[in-house]
Amino acid sequence: MALNIISLFAGCGGLDLGFRRAGFNPVWANEYDRTIWDTYQFNHPETILDRRDIRNVKVGVRRARNGELMILGVSFFGSILELSETSSLCFF
Repeated sequence: MALNIISLFAGCGGLDLGFRRAGFNPVWANEYDRTIWDTYQFNHPETILDRRDIRNVKVGVRRARNGELMILGVSFFGSILELSETSSLCFF
């Protein structure tokens, strides 16, 4: 049975695709950049894509806890600088 994952800062889903090919199942993802949404949904039509600002996702992450693994897209590391004072809101 494939382990479920949730994906934060998912981008167009390239990292999720790699995990899928490695036998994981992306069940839920978050991406705030509206220019990427269509591409992500095309690449992962069966994955729930949450389009909210990451700082407002606590409820969505709690619902997605059937994921056994959380992955963070590359854009997360650049966002740390932008969220320096609010980055603790991303994790609980």
